[in-house]
Amino acid sequence: MLDNQKRGALLPEMSDDNDDELKRAIAMSLSESNTTKVEDAAAPVVKSISGLAGFDRAAMERDRLARLQVRQGTTGDDSQSGRKRRRDISPPPISRPSKVARVTPPEDIPSSSVPSRTQSIHNAGSTALQHPHGKLFKTWAFKQARNGNEIKIEEVFEKNTLEMALLSSFQYDLAWLFTKFNTQKTRFHFVVHENKMPQGMVKSGPTGAKPAQTEKRPSLVDELQSLGPNVKAYAPTEGRCMHSKLMLLVHRSKLRVVVPSANLVPYDWGEDGIMENTVWLIDLPRRDLVADIDDFQSTPFLDELKFFLGKQRLPLSVLTGLNKFDWSATKPYAFVHTVAGHSYRADMARTGLTGLSSAVRQLGLTSTKTEVDMCASSVGALSSAQVLNLHAAAQGDYHVQLPESGRATVLPQGSDKEPLSSKFRLYFPTYDYIAGSPGGVGSGGTIWFSKEYYNRQEFPSYIFREFKSTRPHLLSHCKMLFVRGISAPPVIPTTFTSSASSFFDKDKEEGQKPKDPGPPAEQVAYIYAGSANCSKSAWGNVSIDRAASSAYRGEAKIFCENWECGVLIPVLGPGVKEKYNTAKYGAGFRLTDNDQGDGNKATGEQRAAGVPSSAAGKIKSVGDDDETESEDEGTDAAVAATTATKIKLPAWDVFKFIIDGPFQYPAEKFGSKEPWYVKEHHPAYKRGGGRPTSAGEE
Repeated sequence: MLDNQKRGALLPEMSDDNDDELKRAIAMSLSESNTTKVEDAAAPVVKSISGLAGFDRAAMERDRLARLQVRQGTTGDDSQSGRKRRRDISPPPISRPSKVARVTPPEDIPSSSVPSRTQSIHNAGSTALQHPHGKLFKTWAFKQARNGNEIKIEEVFEKNTLEMALLSSFQYDLAWLFTKFNTQKTRFHFVVHENKMPQGMVKSGPTGAKPAQTEKRPSLVDELQSLGPNVKAYAPTEGRCMHSKLMLLVHRSKLRVVVPSANLVPYDWGEDGIMENTVWLIDLPRRDLVADIDDFQSTPFLDELKFFLGKQRLPLSVLTGLNKFDWSATKPYAFVHTVAGHSYRADMARTGLTGLSSAVRQLGLTSTKTEVDMCASSVGALSSAQVLNLHAAAQGDYHVQLPESGRATVLPQGSDKEPLSSKFRLYFPTYDYIAGSPGGVGSGGTIWFSKEYYNRQEFPSYIFREFKSTRPHLLSHCKMLFVRGISAPPVIPTTFTSSASSFFDKDKEEGQKPKDPGPPAEQVAYIYAGSANCSKSAWGNVSIDRAASSAYRGEAKIFCENWECGVLIPVLGPGVKEKYNTAKYGAGFRLTDNDQGDGNKATGEQRAAGVPSSAAGKIKSVGDDDETESEDEGTDAAVAATTATKIKLPAWDVFKFIIDGPFQYPAEKFGSKEPWYVKEHHPAYKRGGGRPTSAGEE
């Protein structure tokens, strides 16, 4: 049987500029923590059958139950037998397939961690468009109450009707993952993070490879593809970390596009009751290719998705297959990505920081007086300049002008007119918060930050705020931007032709006010949800190419370490109420200062949008006639006003009809409290475990 412990394939996600420092321990498993007990379930009686082109499903299930016992603390053999608990891996390791003969397709094996309520969903095998207009969820968490805004991985996959799955993740637990599928019915495309080591080699020593500790073995891609013709795998060669979590799930009558922050491991999907993530998804109907053969219309969302997948070198058949579905419902959204490596000219405007800015401009969400609240599970070696650039991109003001020659030579810069402390807040847990969580300090291995970074003179520590979950003491792996502002002065819009040229400003008049006064200023609010953390690796760095051998010498470029993706979800802004049907999208509401009283009940439209009854008495649709300004600082100002001076920043509550949290707002500054430093506080580092066996950075 192949041994994954040595491979070190399941590394917790790490931060920015410390590749050489992070070579071992950030695989720190929840199995080492005093976790909340997962539901006790007897081992199911399973026939010894081999599954997906050679998976021994019975053995996989036994391995899964053994890991469960370790987390529950029900096994005491380790200390008595002298065996040491694995300390180089924090998450459960990948279970690779046994070398067994291929046989007939396997029977389904029930997962003891899946409640009967979810099993009934599988049995129903629905192919309906449950979310035809898109919805942002939190992941379900064991022992946490559900209110309809949480989702389980089984509910995402809908395995009984799933025909093809394209799955991307930084970490995989394959033994666990394949219990979520009917493997005899589904074809798989995996996009994986591959260790940057010589082909066929893996480091297996405690602090790095020595000659005697280096063994030959196939790559993860080769191992996956050896499972059979219905499994394909790809490892992008550019960059250091394939950190995207994108899923494309093909059913007979629909395509489900999923943009989560969770890796494909059980603790990220709440099965330990410790961690939470976000999941945005949308169901797109299959087109009638006979009737609509010449009537296909792309969208900016699809253009950017194809661009991203093409850069990852996925086969053309995957990209062209997307044309079989109707993408019109994605028009209100933007697919935001980071392509690893160097990007120039037109490509530069589509990815990383400049891609975020372009997406904001394309959706008409450019703003001034912009405030950004961000949560991340990994924070890099930041400087004030880097955070200013991210803030500028979030307000749509970080773009490179492309002259007639096509050679951009002037770099964009973030504005420092207002102090950074008043317009950007970063939510991150303290040591006390993680130590007091159900899993204790042992569960913080995928929440990454370095004391070395925090103590640097240039590090903007004043932007930190205490992360506290809106659900009882959960840890967060979410990566989100909550952006609020006032719509910027009207400009000649940049044409969004992502499949053709660029978002660069070729028009010399771009950025100048038109002669007519234009529409009045409005409130702007949107959410980014995806995989990108707060680091230069995730969002990229814009600079001038100085390489003597480069064909682009002297030109602007963006360099990104990671592959990332996310989605922009408009909440308020010019044109939002036209793009959104408030009952379907759950956006386009504003708060009023009405008394709640007996009217504090959600209407049918509000319930359809996920609006809680407790907030319904304060909500009015943006289409209502009342456009007066609220004088209450705790409520939202009017959506439209005659002058910008009468417009107030949208209140925080405007986001609650999309998602509540995941962090409490407002939040306290750190003060004398200490951030969570994984190398100082996690048990794997305290034991002197050294560096992880391979590097992958957020």
